[in-house]
Amino acid sequence: MPGSVNTVKFTEYAPSLSADGQTLVYETDRAAGQGGWELYQADLLKNETWSLPRPLANINAYGGGKALIGGPSISYDGNTLFFFAFLEGSDAKSYGREDIYYSLREKGGWSKPINIGPVINTPDYEGFPSVSADGKRLYFMRGRFDTSSKSEYACYKIMMAERGRDGNWKRPIELPAPINLTCEKAPRIMADNRTLIFSSVRKGGKGDFDLYKSVLQDDGSWSEPVNLKFVNTKGLDQFVSIPPCGDIMYYTSDGDIYTVPVPEDLRPSRMASVQGFVTDSLNGKPVVGRVVAINDQGQRSISEMDNNASDGRYTLILETGKQYTLQITQPGYQRKIIQLPPDALASCGTFVQDIRLTPLPISSEVAAAEPPAQQATMRQIPAEPENKRAQELVPSANSGPVASPEATASVSLEPIVVTSPKTTPAITESVGSSPRINIQVGKAIVTFQAFDKQSGRTIGATFQISGKSTKRKMSVNTTPQRPAQNLTFMEPDTLFIVTTAEGHGEVSEPFWVSVEAGGDTRYEYHAYLPSALVSTLLVNVKDAEIHQAVPGLTIMLQDETTGQNRSLDYDPRSMTARTTLDPSHRYTVAVDAPGYTPYRKYLAKVLNENEVGIELPRKVQSLVALAATDKLTQKPVAATFNIVLPATMQLFKVESKTDGDEIFVFGMPGTYQIEATAPGYRPVKKEFVIGEKELKSLAFKPALEPAVTEFTFLVVDKDQRSVVPNAVIKVFDQNRNPIPVSSMSGESTVLLPDEGSFTYEASAAEYQPVTAPMERPASRLLEVGMIRQRSVPQTQTFAFVAQDAFTKKPVAARFRLNSAETNRSATITTAENPQFGTELKLKHPYLLEVESDGYEKYSAPITLDTREAEPIKPRIVLLDPLTFEVSFAILDAVTMKPVDPATFKIGETGKDLNLQSEGNSRVVRLTPGKTYNVRVGQPGYEVFERTLTFDKPTDRQDLTKSILLTLVKPAQTAVAAPVSAETKPAAAVAEADATVFENLKVGEAVRLDNVYFDQSSYILRTESYPQLDKLVKTLQVNPKLKIEIAGHTDNVGDARLNQFLSENRAKVISSYLVNHGVPETRLIWKGYGQTKPVAANDIEENKAQNRRVEFVVLEN
Repeated sequence: MPGSVNTVKFTEYAPSLSADGQTLVYETDRAAGQGGWELYQADLLKNETWSLPRPLANINAYGGGKALIGGPSISYDGNTLFFFAFLEGSDAKSYGREDIYYSLREKGGWSKPINIGPVINTPDYEGFPSVSADGKRLYFMRGRFDTSSKSEYACYKIMMAERGRDGNWKRPIELPAPINLTCEKAPRIMADNRTLIFSSVRKGGKGDFDLYKSVLQDDGSWSEPVNLKFVNTKGLDQFVSIPPCGDIMYYTSDGDIYTVPVPEDLRPSRMASVQGFVTDSLNGKPVVGRVVAINDQGQRSISEMDNNASDGRYTLILETGKQYTLQITQPGYQRKIIQLPPDALASCGTFVQDIRLTPLPISSEVAAAEPPAQQATMRQIPAEPENKRAQELVPSANSGPVASPEATASVSLEPIVVTSPKTTPAITESVGSSPRINIQVGKAIVTFQAFDKQSGRTIGATFQISGKSTKRKMSVNTTPQRPAQNLTFMEPDTLFIVTTAEGHGEVSEPFWVSVEAGGDTRYEYHAYLPSALVSTLLVNVKDAEIHQAVPGLTIMLQDETTGQNRSLDYDPRSMTARTTLDPSHRYTVAVDAPGYTPYRKYLAKVLNENEVGIELPRKVQSLVALAATDKLTQKPVAATFNIVLPATMQLFKVESKTDGDEIFVFGMPGTYQIEATAPGYRPVKKEFVIGEKELKSLAFKPALEPAVTEFTFLVVDKDQRSVVPNAVIKVFDQNRNPIPVSSMSGESTVLLPDEGSFTYEASAAEYQPVTAPMERPASRLLEVGMIRQRSVPQTQTFAFVAQDAFTKKPVAARFRLNSAETNRSATITTAENPQFGTELKLKHPYLLEVESDGYEKYSAPITLDTREAEPIKPRIVLLDPLTFEVSFAILDAVTMKPVDPATFKIGETGKDLNLQSEGNSRVVRLTPGKTYNVRVGQPGYEVFERTLTFDKPTDRQDLTKSILLTLVKPAQTAVAAPVSAETKPAAAVAEADATVFENLKVGEAVRLDNVYFDQSSYILRTESYPQLDKLVKTLQVNPKLKIEIAGHTDNVGDARLNQFLSENRAKVISSYLVNHGVPETRLIWKGYGQTKPVAANDIEENKAQNRRVEFVVLEN
């Protein structure tokens, strides 16, 4: 990602992209120290660059501004932003640790966060949500606190929750294998609603968390995850966002956001977005409604999305290459049906389709009977038709209300075929009267059907219909054999329909029909009736072997719809339990008893009478006797037996003592791993396989080996390769506690524990002592080489050389050596020679002092040790110069050619320094840390005056500086106007304004001279302010001027660092202009690094030309 998003100093994390690719929301620690992690948003500009990110204030301020807020996931329609937050110490609503929240898009930005509720959030960790494109599924990660796991990673499990028909989220479930294994995180569902990309630590990965892809199958299972090797690294790879096209992946790696093309065979299904605004056709205001996409066969709803209340915008994500029809039904408006063009979704871009809803016509009689809120939406339909890019099929009546989840009836959203000949009403208008429309009146045909609300099956029913305008009363009966009946209406009317059916509750509601000009209009009325019966449940439980009542039985009924549980009373005599059920809910029956296999039964469909018969089998009670002994002594050892069942990751622990066996009972069939451990002993493992219906009596009584190893030391003369007699070996642990060592026949042996680090010391007469860390060779034999001590001279001649610390050239200097013990001068020389030699005592402390004119005094303690007594090179003493010789090159600011100045003065206040001329350059000695005044003058050029603070140089380039002289612009003579008797002569000379840049032409680049930064930095120096103020004034007096700030470097150093440096220098200058009142819309900043030189990068003068900041005129 570009520098406007990614930063060097901060971490950018978990990107989320809207379906149209225009909005990027991500998590960052830019507010570290002020609240930690927050959410930022960047928008794609018209020039295909990202805007400067801005914090989401309403969200970041939640919880007092000190919350951990992260894991953003913007819904594909761009109207909802999901994220998680940790509100420690805050009064804001939360249900535990990290909770999932969401915000809604409003006119002024994002709303204040809303907790998603206790169905999703628990006292545990919930974070990093991801919502599917159709809004029906929410994926997130929940904490995995597995006490048996020794993973070095922070592991989670991936959860999924479905949204019910009532709009509320259901209880989440843990995704099955192969998604959840042992260590997962960061789920992201793609635009096709089927492709899940997540991070996992599993076999075959590159290291740390890798990205994997799995696809939801038609049977509800997940495909085997595929490692995305094209993007995975050895680091932490996670948090993917892929636009609907599926060709580009945004992901997080090592604290930055990256993009990478997705290989064709790994791309999700190509999706496209249909986007637009739903508005009132008369006033243009937003209309809230649900937009439904129907497939090209007109048989199934593909996607349903509510539009945004603030501006009416909607977005649908649909598969490319197919044809769709859009429908929207809203009370008070005609139902709108729009058939998209065949090629609308040929590619994966965004197809724009605005929807204008036409208010229903209504007579004064009907308007008086309607509620005031509805009257406000009823307006006269204009006679002019709307022009649309897509064909619109608009029934002229509202086919009933849009059903809420609690409503007892709803209207089918299947496409309605409008069979009207393509005739245009004739519009006639007479003077003094309203327009009159001559139309051919058709008829309205309504199809009536009834359904059971719980099961959706067709039922027979009676429809009692009353016409409000016509006062007609009629009745229609349907049966399961003839589930649909038609009625024909010859004039528009508001119908009141009462639907009844045996065993069901009554449903009543109004229904509007209209009669259109030129043909028939067809309507479908569907009534959904709730069952009036109470369902019953009978649970019959008996022992599978003896067919008797099960002792200690508990029966729990789990309501999967509400999440509530209740216990059922079990009657041992009848071996049954009874209760009543809500037919509209779903349930799970859970049966448990000590010594029996648990039983679970899911009731996917509740009938009027439900019975569950269970024959409960007893558990297989295989057991194992556990005990441990010492392998050497055969005595009992107190041990710990860790028992793991890998299939369920269950861990059991049994402590055995020295007075007998401990018994462990296997609770279920499977493969068990048992490990025996004891302090000071090596662990022993064994595996036991317990069959489904086996009864085994097993034993595991390992003989434990002491966790120690014997090592032998062999001490030899390193030169002679002979055994060193009478050598002494000592061994210590990490706390310097001695370890016993046995010595016999010139060999030493030691018993070392398997754990811990140890050190040995070897000593012998006439040998140098040896100290080293203890190694553990496979041969268990450690050879120690010792060096015989040699006689060492008491003194040694030693040499010193003085060098310039900056140039590394020899320097004539004065040396003095003082004895640190007696403080007497041991040797002294006043001869200014670069090299000085003397004889020193070994292991004797001295103080060396070196002085030379023009250099700082050097003083340091030295001691000549035995190793330095051998012939060695002279010791180099580096002297820091007091001053440095600096060369100033005077150049023409435009041509960059040398200029021989008439005057060149540099010095401190009231005192000029001596100069040397070298061609057109001036050379002077400067002292680091001092400030100098520089003045350069040359006829025809503006006088150059600056204050220079000379910093201590780091390389020779710092000793060469350039001064750019700007030509004086000639004064322009204004053309005098003709003098008449009524006018007087005016001044004829207009002076050029030196405080602004003039004669600016579009496309022209203007170099910003005298703009300075700290070396290899983008820190702007104060000497740059006059030149930048000149540019500010230029922009102020030219309100139409738009410019690009461009940064450039030479080719010295790493190209990537040069690019980064040029970008940030241009950005800093842009920020300076904005802070001084220049609108941000008039500025663009870019860094070009070393890609656009104006001279060859061969000599320093040319490189200086290439190191520049300039502005390019875009508009003027």
